[in-house]
Amino acid sequence: MPLITTTTVKTVTTTTTANGSTTITKTVVTQTPVIDTNQEFQSFRAPVRPIQEGNGWDFHVYYSNELGQREFIDGLWARAKKEFPTVEIEEVTAKPRGPHTLPMFKAIVNTPAEFGAFLSWIATNRGDLSVLVHPLTGNDLVDHTTHAVWCGEKVPLKLEVLH
Repeated sequence: MPLITTTTVKTVTTTTTANGSTTITKTVVTQTPVIDTNQEFQSFRAPVRPIQEGNGWDFHVYYSNELGQREFIDGLWARAKKEFPTVEIEEVTAKPRGPHTLPMFKAIVNTPAEFGAFLSWIATNRGDLSVLVHPLTGNDLVDHTTHAVWCGEKVPLKLEVLH
């Protein structure tokens, strides 16, 4: 991940005019790391599971064969794989599985920095696809309902599968 910095530019001008004009201008540019020293961007807080237990957030990107969205999601999946090599991105499914009522692909992010980057990207590139975003806390029912965030229209889930 590239280092994110803030840049400060300070210009100091010294002028001497009595016996002769001397002008000295000095510009100092400093860059200060923003993310590198901040643990909040390195790991999630509870109740999201620790990294040793498979922490992170799931992104379920749904499509409908009836609406002719397969070609679009295949292209989106290929771009996601290329643009986010550190994010685990599963293959596009041909049919629904688990509590999901539409086929999809799933991406799993493991750090807050990945979360922010992937959410920003998927929200602006998903077209008219729906995306369920939820944490991995160990409580699947709560993760898919109370803790869930949606981009686009909500897709019905088979919640009985999660009990």
